[in-house]
Parts: sequence; C-alpha cells; structure tokens
Amino acid sequence: MRKGSPPPRPTVDGGDRVEFLLEPKESANDVIRLPANGDRLLIGRDLTNDVVWNSHVVSRSHAELLVDEGKAYLVPLSSDASRIRLNARPTTRGQRHELHHRDAVYFVGGLRQYAYEVRVRRPQPVDVIRLDHDDDDDDTPVEERSAQVVVDEDKDAPTRDDAPEGKRRRVDAPSSREDDDDERFECIVCTGILAFVHVLPCGHVACGKCLVKWLNTKRECPSCRAPVPAGAVLPPVHLLDNLVAEHVKGVDHEEMSDWQERCDEWRRHRPANNAPLRAPPEPRRAAPAAPAPRPRPEERDFFAHRVLSDTPRDAHKMETSAPTLVSTRPHSVHP
Repeated sequence: MRKGSPPPRPTVDGGDRVEFLLEPKESANDVIRLPANGDRLLIGRDLTNDVVWNSHVVSRSHAELLVDEGKAYLVPLSSDASRIRLNARPTTRGQRHELHHRDAVYFVGGLRQYAYEVRVRRPQPVDVIRLDHDDDDDDTPVEERSAQVVVDEDKDAPTRDDAPEGKRRRVDAPSSREDDDDERFECIVCTGILAFVHVLPCGHVACGKCLVKWLNTKRECPSCRAPVPAGAVLPPVHLLDNLVAEHVKGVDHEEMSDWQERCDEWRRHRPANNAPLRAPPEPRRAAPAAPAPRPRPEERDFFAHRVLSDTPRDAHKMETSAPTLVSTRPHSVHP
C-alpha cells in the first residue's frame, strides 16, 4: 500500500439463515436436525421414514417436522395424536404446531426416551473486509474472506459489564441451572409443573392426579418401570410442594394458569389433599364353579335298591304275597 493511501473501507455481508434442532433429553438418542426450508422429515415405525423408531408405542407414520418461511412446525400423524405433547399440552392430528426455542416435545406421552427440546440457532456473520488499494504498481489481487459463527441463542445474554449493579450475579448464572430447575419440577407423566406431589416406592415423583390415572392401568413407575405393589402407600412431599410454589412465581402466565387449574381440580375431587395415596389393590378373580358332589357308596346302593323295588314285577309279588284278611266278627251260635 502506498504511503498516504486511505485505510481500507469495511463492508458487511449479512445472513438470516436459521437452524432448528431437536436435542434429546436422554443422551442415548441422536439429535434431530430439521430439514431445509420447504422440506419434510417423517418420524415413525415404518422403515420408509426419515427417523425410524422401532417400538410398538410408535405409529407407522407418527409425526412430521417441517420448516416453512423460516418457522418450524410439528404435524402429528398418529391416530392417537393426544400422546404427542408440546409443552405438556396434547396436540391435534394433522394440524401444524409451531415450534419455538426451548419448547419440550414428547412424542410418546411422558416417556423421556422420546422427549426432545427445541433449539434454534441463528448464524452471526463476521465482517467481510474488502481492501481497496490505490497503488497501481501492486498486482496483488484483492482477497475477500468471510466466516460464519453459529451461536446458540442461549449465549445471547448480557455480559457482566452490561448488567446493572444489582443484577450482575443473576446474569452470570449459567443457563444449565435453569434447565435443571425446569426438569426437577416437571411431572414424569403429564410433563407439566408438579401439582400436589406424591412419591412412588422407587423414589420418582409425579402429580397426585397423574399417579391415580396411571396406576389404574399400569402397576409400574412411569419413568423406571419398577413394579408398584398393590396397596402401596404413596406419601405426599410437602417440601417439594413448597418449592414448586416458589418456582411457579417465575414462569410465564400460561404455565402458571395451567398449574393453578390442575391444583384446583385436585382440591375439588380430593378434599384431604395432603393425605397419602394408595396403589389400587389386586383385582378380584371370579371363583371357579364348584363341581357337583358325588353320592357316597351307601347312598348309591340305597337309590339303586329303591329303583329296583319300584318296578311292576316287584309290585305284583307284593300283591300275591299279601296276607288275607280274616273277619273278626263272632259267629252266631245255633241253639
């Protein structure tokens, strides 16, 4: 560059491409990357699907994921679409449900092995600097270099220096702690915020109402599948109820209203809401029909004798052998 030449003029190339991911809550599963704009991704048990889950709880064509005009959608295809839940709410078959960052998607009821969390990643472009030279003697071509850094939206938080003095400690808290808090207060059946917590013999907790409905159909833990004995006591966890009440103060209005509605319903149907629950007893089995009693040998001989003695032949013998009647009237004596 010639002495006295003006400095390079920087220019910026922008980009607005968005990437949608579904990260599993269980580490054993793979991340699901949503297709490019306009494409579709099919999930189901059939081998022709893009994501195949070989399980009897998954339909052949279970659900569809798509991106349209920069927005991601979930389209349930299962005949029982109520099992597919978005943020603890049932979905409707064939209807588009928009996915947002940090949404929780449960493809099969409350099973965590089919639970995913939506992640939205937006690329942040780096400045592309074009160097304009005024030196005619320099034959070096102008180089243009660009790079893109994909940054998760979780990292778009204010820094320590940008935050007010009284709120710097709260800004510095890692987002993973918030994720842990959300999962700690999440019911393993309905995936909503816990309402009137009760604990199973294995140690897992769930809403009291959810446990009543679950144990009426299955005698096992919804999370670890440990058997629940008939008549087992499921005590309430008052300490966790108090923590949940504090946690609800920091959630959005929709989640708080849903939690309050479930609590009110439990109070209406269970006046003694602090009493322990009991697992249903074993169903009574119908007693087998008792066989007809067999006659004893002496009874059998007695009945056989009566049958033989009642024949006409025996009756004739009884008539012929009957004694003749003799008149007891005194005879008249002739003088």
